[in-house]
This record gives sequence, C-alpha cells and structure tokens, in this order.
Amino acid sequence: PTRVATSAQLDLDISLVIDRSGSMAYASSEVSAYPPNPMHAPAGWEFGDPIPPHARWLDAIAAVQVFISQLESSPQNEKLSLSVYNHQVSTPQPLTHDYSLIVSNLTHISTNFISGGTNIGDGVLEGIGALGDANRRRPWATPVIILLTDGVHNYGTSPKHAANVARDNKVTVFTLTFSDEANQSRMQEVASISGGKHYHAVTAAQLQLAFREIAAQLPSLIIR
Repeated sequence: PTRVATSAQLDLDISLVIDRSGSMAYASSEVSAYPPNPMHAPAGWEFGDPIPPHARWLDAIAAVQVFISQLESSPQNEKLSLSVYNHQVSTPQPLTHDYSLIVSNLTHISTNFISGGTNIGDGVLEGIGALGDANRRRPWATPVIILLTDGVHNYGTSPKHAANVARDNKVTVFTLTFSDEANQSRMQEVASISGGKHYHAVTAAQLQLAFREIAAQLPSLIIR
C-alpha cells in the first residue's frame, strides 16, 4: 500500500488564542480550586492583583516566547495576533509583524489578573475574527489558530461549533491542553475537525516543547 501527501512552504497569518481564566493563576502542579488562593500567592493576594509566581499564565508567556523565537528563525513571513479569553473574549493585539507587541500585551495582563470562566468556543471565534481583519490579513497567507487552555469549557459558544466555523473559513486550529485538569478529548475534537493537531503538556517544559514543535511544523503544512 502507498500513501501520498503534498506539503507546501507557506506564509502564515497566526492567531494565538490564550486562556486567561482564573485557573491560569495556579501552578501547573496544583489543583485550581478556588478557594483557596494559589499556593504561591503572597498573603492578602486577590484576583485583580499581579499574577502570582509560578502561575500557569507565566508558563504560557514563556512558551509563547519560545514559539516567537522559532518564528524569527523561520524563512517564512509570519504575522501574529493575540486573542485572550475567560468568560469574555478580546483581541489586545491584531495581526502584526512586531512580535514584541504580543509579549508586551501578555505581560500587561499579568499586572491585573482577573478571574473568570472558560469560554473556549468564543475564544476560537475571536481568533477567526482576528485572522479575517480586512486591514491586516494577507489574502495569500494561510490562516492558523494556536489555542491554549488549561481547563474545561463552561461558558458561551460550543467549541465544536467554533471548530466547524474554523473549518468552513479554511482556518486550521492547533490545540494545546495544559495541566491534567484540561479536557483533552474535546480539544482533540476541535483540532481534528479543523485539520489541526492536538498537544498536551503537564509541565512548563512540556508546554515549551509543544510550542516549539508547532513552530517547526507550521511552515510546511500538509495540504493533501
């Protein structure tokens, strides 16, 4: 038996869609059940204060920095946007070639880290919207979402519906689950529907490795 696949070197428009729900304030090694506060939070800490040390959110920022360093060494011409979600969604950074703006926006969120639910579906739709920005998107570029969550969808649009919208708009979604509290099967479904791939990480090192592997794979997507 023979199997044939076709790949192509592509310019990419990439939307990072990052979970900023309350559980991201906890370390990857602890259960994110509130109360109590995260184990590394200083005395008197409350949501709305700066993110505690060793939080999953800080691990995510470090992994995004690894991803960006990989993109900077790529021969392709990628643009990045940043969308974030808890029970609400927003796009603090539209598509840009200036990757430092992505890290600046993530760091800014760290200074006032609020709680909230986990609206994965609308996070994906927000990422699709960022990729469709008429003033910033490139018609020839391949649109890709990289979706990170550490939890379970509990608010808003169904992730499966959002994955179908991504597929219909020819957007590939790569999903990453971080911590064993995350719903891996649901994120595997989102990736499968949209033609992407799912990764799972329990530690910060594993999360960085997953982002590095995605960055290495992206420039040569399998297109058939």
